[in-house]
Amino acid sequence: MNQFDPSSPDIEELDAPCWDDWVPNTFYNASNGLWTNNKSDENVKSQRVTMTRVCVNGIIRDEDSECWSLYLWWETPDGSLKSKVIPISLLAELPKETRNQLSEQGLVILRGDDFRRFLIESFEMSNQPQWLATHRVGFSHAIAVDGSPSLCFVYPQQTLYCEDVDIEQGVGLLPSNMASSHLGFHASGTLEDWRALMEETRGHHLQTFCLCTAFAGIFLSLSGTESGGFHLYGVSSRGKTLCLQLACSVHGNAAAPNQDAGAPSLLNSWSTTNNALELIANTYSDTILAIDELGVRENGVTPVYALLNGQGKARMTRSAQMQELKRWNIMVLSSGEIPMHTQSPDRRRPVMQGELIRMIDIPIEDLSPPDSADVAERLKSGCATVYGTAGPAFVQKVLNTFKGTDTENSETELRRNLTEHVEEVRDELRDFLALQGVDLHAHHWRALKRFALVAVAGLWAENDVLPHTEEEIMEAVRAVLIAWVNSQIFDSEEERAMEAVREYYLQHVEDMVNLNVDQPNAAMTSSDYGIVRDKDLILNENQFAMACQGLVPKLVAHALNSKGMLQRNDGQNKRKVTISQLGLNNVRRYVIKLDKLIGDAPGVPGASQDMPRPRRRATPVPIARDPESPDQEAPLDSDDPYNLEGLSKI
Repeated sequence: MNQFDPSSPDIEELDAPCWDDWVPNTFYNASNGLWTNNKSDENVKSQRVTMTRVCVNGIIRDEDSECWSLYLWWETPDGSLKSKVIPISLLAELPKETRNQLSEQGLVILRGDDFRRFLIESFEMSNQPQWLATHRVGFSHAIAVDGSPSLCFVYPQQTLYCEDVDIEQGVGLLPSNMASSHLGFHASGTLEDWRALMEETRGHHLQTFCLCTAFAGIFLSLSGTESGGFHLYGVSSRGKTLCLQLACSVHGNAAAPNQDAGAPSLLNSWSTTNNALELIANTYSDTILAIDELGVRENGVTPVYALLNGQGKARMTRSAQMQELKRWNIMVLSSGEIPMHTQSPDRRRPVMQGELIRMIDIPIEDLSPPDSADVAERLKSGCATVYGTAGPAFVQKVLNTFKGTDTENSETELRRNLTEHVEEVRDELRDFLALQGVDLHAHHWRALKRFALVAVAGLWAENDVLPHTEEEIMEAVRAVLIAWVNSQIFDSEEERAMEAVREYYLQHVEDMVNLNVDQPNAAMTSSDYGIVRDKDLILNENQFAMACQGLVPKLVAHALNSKGMLQRNDGQNKRKVTISQLGLNNVRRYVIKLDKLIGDAPGVPGASQDMPRPRRRATPVPIARDPESPDQEAPLDSDDPYNLEGLSKI
């Protein structure tokens, strides 16, 4: 089988006949490097081209018969081996930059023109191995002996094939797309060792869910699921980082950075540059991208939603040509002390519902009971020593199960079964939520597919790979799903807008100028937070922007107006206001009807019943206290808890 292997071979593997057979007749390798072969003409002296032995070990192309390249191997002065992919496009004139890079890596070129001729003639050799390569990690197609495509899965360090199919031409990751972070995709220990370690996670819903998420990542493309994932947030020391380590251990090294700084780990940090995040996303496509410590960046808001778009920024090369766009499809598992929805790019644009359900915020307070220190320490240390066997074992199981039928090839069979099972589990989760009294909106339904994919991946891994039972997996998915649903504050963009303004009023009402209570005088100045007059809340431009709490003011004003809460005139969102005591004369302000804003507050006695109510409130409704208790607040008037009637009294 012609199988492209990106890993470095031992020096013996490139010993004779390799060094001679893979070199054109006009050149030969000696112990001190590559020489021109002029043996046929004694009058022409052979010239030393390089200081060490070198050969071209294959011609590489991608699945679209593009990106043709030479796979160059050479011996360094200390006897080790190095390799580099040389694009065919560089053979017309080998750039000085490429020569310098080769020299820095131990291949010193003495005669540039002869070396370029060596590469061209190597490309023309009929016995050169032909390698097929793919641009990113994930499912791809190899060529079987009968000429048919056969589904395979490309890891950075290995490619897995169906064990019952004879492969004629294998596939590997395009060497030019290899990154240092790919070194974390390797195994340590056995699958049995890993399963024994994971026994500690049984019964822990969040840890079980994160393990299933790692298996689900390989199915994103085949299931037609968009890039996205889950963000675990809550106070520190509740096992968030450990959950990410467990997920990483499925595919490779899961050591925390402070465990072994010298070992490549699959656990990443949000504390990096935007450009580096693009490279990281491309590296972990169709596996699991675990990123820890949201909110620690010193350079502003994390561009997580740009990361989920699936491609990097368009850039130009030095020769003013368009660089190839980096593309990816990733399942992200993130953690931090703050919710992901706080990461709006700026205060002028809110995080929209479509973004909220692509990166799903999971509060861990009720999902992650404090573990014993011994259990946590065993899992943490185990993730740094036993890892990288479960993912390949699971992929191998999938490839051996879906081998194709008389009417379907292997990929079609896998897609159909995966889609059917995800839809089945999604319906089960929908029915489960219905029993809890939860009515799903469209955006919830989209998020439910991601939960279902995680469940299906866990169920497929159950028994052979995961030590968990089917019921333990489904209990974990349902528990995390309920935690997410219970944390949902808004049912619609309109309700998000009203809730934001309502919270602003309740938080700052004591600091506002209240013309219903305060005796106005000429010295009175306007408050930084707003004015209350009669049953109106009056806000200037800046105050209204603060009340929007990151939402787009124009959209908030539209939402308030649609509910009859905004007083307008002349077709504008702001009406003219005159308050002589404050020096305001016919100026435009946002005027909000407090009786409607507060009267529609969910859970408040006397609230309007004709408005859909959110399931949760960001600010808890004040609770009446026992007046006999000196440690409690004075009781609220059940008929008018916010003293709306008193607003009209001066």
